[in-house]
Amino acid sequence: GEEASVECSDVTLDSINVRFSGGHHVRGLVEVLYGSQWGYVCSNQWTLTEANVFCRQLGFLGAVTNENDFDISTYSKPVLGNVQCDGNEDRLQDCYIREWNIDMCPNESYAGAICRVPMDTVRLVGGSRGTEGRVEVKINEVWGSVCDSGWSLPEGDVICRQLGYPRASQVLKGAWFGKGLESSPVWLEGAYCEGDEESFMFCSYLATG
Repeated sequence: GEEASVECSDVTLDSINVRFSGGHHVRGLVEVLYGSQWGYVCSNQWTLTEANVFCRQLGFLGAVTNENDFDISTYSKPVLGNVQCDGNEDRLQDCYIREWNIDMCPNESYAGAICRVPMDTVRLVGGSRGTEGRVEVKINEVWGSVCDSGWSLPEGDVICRQLGYPRASQVLKGAWFGKGLESSPVWLEGAYCEGDEESFMFCSYLATG
């Protein structure tokens, strides 16, 4: 038979960092720092389970989706492929990783995620009484508004219950209670609730950060 060979890595698992590509904060392509090189993760084994671990590693509550439909602004060599997590891991490097420092991903498909943003609380602003107003959420100690795309009664019900009211009587669009300050961010868009969630953070949404 032929002689066996091996190539060893001097990169320790504890030194590996993760981030979103392109400077995005809560959504986008996943990047991993392997040694001194940032690179993408192949999506062929990438599911919501792996995305949850990645988002928790960044300090979020988990992932809204393992979406992979993100544009690649600058090409970066993939460094990690075939990641498989059982969901209890705190870091991607604690998952089963079959391939490191690979040359290309199958079908050039790369892993992405949208992380679930921790919302400290919600409030209503601009109304004449406490039961009405523009919806604002506080993320990382900063208050910001919610885009009204897809805004409907189930989302209103969840907001009202979180504020201690039984339900929403109606929902309004078009900055009915005035726009937020120019210096205030629009934190979320495309919110979708079933209507029975205990908190607005358990609904689906796209974070605009």
